[in-house]
Amino acid sequence: MRAIGIVLLILAGTPALFAQDEANSEWQIMPGVAVVKFFPGENVRSSRDIYLPTYPPILPSYSEHNYSGTGISFSARCFSEDIKPLALTFGGGITWYYQPEHISFMMSPNVSGVGGVLGRQDFTAFPVSVGVQAVFPYASREKLMVFAGAEGNLHFVSGNLAVNQQAKAGYTLLGGFAVKFLEFGIRYTSFSDIKNLGAHFGLRFKSFGI
Repeated sequence: MRAIGIVLLILAGTPALFAQDEANSEWQIMPGVAVVKFFPGENVRSSRDIYLPTYPPILPSYSEHNYSGTGISFSARCFSEDIKPLALTFGGGITWYYQPEHISFMMSPNVSGVGGVLGRQDFTAFPVSVGVQAVFPYASREKLMVFAGAEGNLHFVSGNLAVNQQAKAGYTLLGGFAVKFLEFGIRYTSFSDIKNLGAHFGLRFKSFGI
């Protein structure tokens, strides 16, 4: 009889335990969208053969240049009381990299990355990211929020590239602040030989629970 009573007490308490676990593990998702402007980045090197009416008829030439970019980023911050003041982040987007703004010629080869292979051609990258951000103040993040964090990226590159150059891993370091539905920040993104400092302006939407 005593054993039955103990079992009944355990069964009676089980829903409350599950309810408590569910409340503690509830996630709040805050979606957002931003326009990103990447300033002229670090120099990359490319090669080009020059044909001469002499012997040898081909003279290799190397140039150094950089890329700027403009993109659209979609993100979701995932908040949970279990990991505060941190937030997990997931994102994706598209970035257009265009004509380099600095060109100089040199005789030292170092052509191995996306920018070097493409030379002065424009290209498009589709980044997918996973990261973590520290948020302060955590409790009033819907009204005012300062954040800093890091992301791991995988960039799918669309351009005149070999298959083994079309997916490149990279990272992003970012920080900024948000006031209600507006967000401002800076970021540094690196993948292959493309390295850019940029700024973003965006909108964030009301959080919802799952």
